[in-house]
Amino acid sequence: MEEYDKKVIRRFLKPKFSGEIKNPSAVGQVGNAACGDIMRIFLKIQKNKKGKGKIKDIKFKTMGCVAAIASSDALCEVAKGKTIEDAKKINKNDILKVVGKLPAIKYHCSLLGEEALQNAISNYENNSPPVKMPYKSKQYYLTSNNNNSKTFQDGEKLKELKTLAATQKYSVNNLSKKFNCGRGAIFYALYNQKIIIPNLGKFKKSTSCNDDFFDKIDPTSAYWAGFIAADGNLFAKDKSLSIGLALRDLNHLEKFKRAVGSNAKISIILSNNSARITIRSHNIFEALYNRGIRPNKSLTIQSVNIPEKLIAPFLRGVYDGDGSISGSDRKHLQLCIVGNKPFLIWIQNFLVKKIDLNKTKIYSLSRCKARRLQYTGIQSLKILDFIYKNSTSKTRLQRKYEKYLYLKNKYPYKLQ
Repeated sequence: MEEYDKKVIRRFLKPKFSGEIKNPSAVGQVGNAACGDIMRIFLKIQKNKKGKGKIKDIKFKTMGCVAAIASSDALCEVAKGKTIEDAKKINKNDILKVVGKLPAIKYHCSLLGEEALQNAISNYENNSPPVKMPYKSKQYYLTSNNNNSKTFQDGEKLKELKTLAATQKYSVNNLSKKFNCGRGAIFYALYNQKIIIPNLGKFKKSTSCNDDFFDKIDPTSAYWAGFIAADGNLFAKDKSLSIGLALRDLNHLEKFKRAVGSNAKISIILSNNSARITIRSHNIFEALYNRGIRPNKSLTIQSVNIPEKLIAPFLRGVYDGDGSISGSDRKHLQLCIVGNKPFLIWIQNFLVKKIDLNKTKIYSLSRCKARRLQYTGIQSLKILDFIYKNSTSKTRLQRKYEKYLYLKNKYPYKLQ
């Protein structure tokens, strides 16, 4: 499956060999800042009585994705304790055996680890000096779901913050320095007080993306519009878009990040094993809003402004965000999509017209305002055949796609 297994996630969250060795015997570095993965390996080599070198200790510092960091850690585990001659024989397959299950498109990260080690060994044998790391940060950062800062639990400090912010003369950076706290604490405290801080023009936008991504709809942007309609959140106050998924679907957030060309960080929330990305773009917010995808969408979305020829990828996004299929035999297959009733009616009307489905009842959910659109039997596969036709790995959640392929193979059905 094109997702990270628990072993990879565990290595990413708690790498055993992350860090730097003081006065290393050798340093190896490979990667390209343009593509986002840079790996640095530190070696501490000890010679035995015969003069043969052995890797006594090994550490890594990697700027990159989950796979790059996990592969770096796995490489270190494989290499530690080996002689230089044995370490030269380590290849990407040795790393893949240890790291856990990586998506196929991430196999290159294990090759990166092999190259970094060989580069370090070569530098050791040639007495080459280390190269400086171009970046210090990772693509990911860990956080918790509690953003409240103790700084402003003090009523007097909160009062002072509100007073200064109300003058509109202080930026968030100014205030964070004054109160000796992080910018996040300032944002959170002011957000709760419904106070907006102006950008005084001294600080550039820290994150970027393709602001025009949803202006013209193509199969890729149609898919992500559907996914956001189902599983995203829009915030009018700061014109931001946020998508949060279970940690097992972290790779899907990476796909979204690449699709919109963003450098925003993906946060890993340990308290509930989830991941989240937030993008602030006035233009993206307005484009989605004008297409019918708006704040509090679960209760407000009714229909969307998407060209008819691109409704299939849009519905694939909706299904990946809020859909499921289950059942132990052909007769009891059950496909469900959860959402706002007017939106589900719009989806059903389109499917009835486009692929000749029967109209079915839209069901209520207990203790919830959302509704459930449900189809059973072969009609379920008929819907999936329609939405997955001509799809690519860039615009589908792989675990749901593989389940569809499994069911289609188990219950053969020819698309009419």
